[in-house]
Amino acid sequence: IEVLNMCYLGSTEEVVYGRLLERLQQADLIVGAQQISMLPVEPREFRDLQNGTLTLEELTKESIKRLKKQKEATASMEMSAEDMYQMYNRMSSEMRSQHFPASLDDLWTALTASPYLQNKGAHMDDDGIWHLPESGKHSELAGTIDRNAISERTEFLTWGSKTLDQLFEEIIGDRISEMSCIRKVSVSEDHVELIGYAVASANGPVFITSYDQLKDVKIDPDAGLEGAFLDQCAAALRTALRAETTQMRLAKRAEEKNMEIAELHEKLLSSVTASILKQKESEGASRFTDAIKALENNPKERYYVDLPVQVFSGKATQLLFPIAESSSRITIVVRGVLLECAISLAKRTAAVIKGKTSEKLTSEVIRRLERDGNSARNR
Repeated sequence: IEVLNMCYLGSTEEVVYGRLLERLQQADLIVGAQQISMLPVEPREFRDLQNGTLTLEELTKESIKRLKKQKEATASMEMSAEDMYQMYNRMSSEMRSQHFPASLDDLWTALTASPYLQNKGAHMDDDGIWHLPESGKHSELAGTIDRNAISERTEFLTWGSKTLDQLFEEIIGDRISEMSCIRKVSVSEDHVELIGYAVASANGPVFITSYDQLKDVKIDPDAGLEGAFLDQCAAALRTALRAETTQMRLAKRAEEKNMEIAELHEKLLSSVTASILKQKESEGASRFTDAIKALENNPKERYYVDLPVQVFSGKATQLLFPIAESSSRITIVVRGVLLECAISLAKRTAAVIKGKTSEKLTSEVIRRLERDGNSARNR
């Protein structure tokens, strides 16, 4: 700590900035070299320590108690790993139980059992591949929903594929557009489109929005559809679309936030790795192999690293690893998992540098890390 160079041995400043700080670091309650404004020492205690009415042991005990309360308060506002696991597990269960309007099996059944497509020459071969001869706008098609059967000549058939969209448009153009008993209804917003079909059935008009509804529908080819009913169908789709687009926007924001945090950790790891390699280089490990060996041989060693303030200021809550932020410095202690990650990144970075590993310099790897780190900051 710079201020220690200005303190006399045994002075109050040396006791607080030196001995107390060291004890708190050993207790794993603070990270790096923090200034007095961040230490749990009040002005009154500073004076009491100076005049001898307060001992270092008493101050240490009280400081540890305060820091523990601070950490408990911070932890109460954060989600634990167990809470996050339970949340994602619950979300996963809800997604698995969600019933979609049409599944991949529904699509396969519709294609393979369609009398219209069979009249067009559609058939299954002995290998379970569905074939549809060339007709109209679509070329000859060979498809499957078995991912293991996909090949250069056999396409994976799923909702939203360009091939099937073209086929459906052709079917709709050929069969539905001229029929008064069926009308396609669609609404769209923010690149999201919902589609349903208004159908005149023997039991009156119905609005089809899922595959399951088809099994009980008997189309009345002589009946028509009133405009009021079509307006009701469109209104129902718009209601569903609002819920859909809300979820889409939430998912997009979550994805953007996750990307932002991932890039922040990428910058953190690059900065940390370059810094600890510089420390080893300053100790004489000019060759990269020596620097890595020194790091791997001392897995329990701690490295105090200064991070770029302009990059990490105000980002403590977004990081997996605790950082200490003051008005002019941001520091982090590198150990444990973070140290393992840094060593792994250093090796990967060195591997892409041309030349024999034994001849690579620590400075070369540092330059590469700093270059990659700057590229990540500019994204």
